[in-house]
Amino acid sequence: MSTACSDGHYGFNCLNECSKHCLSAGKCNSKTGECHGGCQTGWKKPTCEASKRYNNNNFKKNNNWNEKV
Repeated sequence: MSTACSDGHYGFNCLNECSKHCLSAGKCNSKTGECHGGCQTGWKKPTCEASKRYNNNNFKKNNNWNEKV
């Protein structure tokens, strides 16, 4: 039998912390870490851990050139 994690934690043995970028700070799904109510502006669903500003190679898009971040 599993029990739900306390607010602010999720995952196996509740060892993971919910993202500080969740709209409802410290509120996420106790199994998946998906933020309740979505993410703050500029952060990706479902766990609000990745910024939308950067692509997968950590380069920032700016007009037609890439700047290493």
